[in-house]
Amino acid sequence: MRQPVVKPLHDTKPNLEIVQGLAKRLQLILGGPFTLAFWLLFFSLGLLLPLLMEIWEVVSARLPGTIGYHGKWIAASTAILVLAGGFLLRYIFVYAGQISAFR
Repeated sequence: MRQPVVKPLHDTKPNLEIVQGLAKRLQLILGGPFTLAFWLLFFSLGLLLPLLMEIWEVVSARLPGTIGYHGKWIAASTAILVLAGGFLLRYIFVYAGQISAFR
């Protein structure tokens, strides 16, 4: 039987230390200093507002008796909000991981 050339650094099964580390990082996001940024900036402005803008645009175009309207400003602002939300999610998770590693 062949032996592995390099021994793995850790087991592939999650152990208690990994789960506790994830819990610390999530606590920073869901109940710590990044809570407001996560819910207000990322969730509201980066996910919910663009979704509502797109729904409003589709529904208003589908109403009987209206001409299909596709606003360039609505599409551009929706795209910018989604990109900003993606950046904020990355920012929040990276900094929460760094802060929990230093504690």
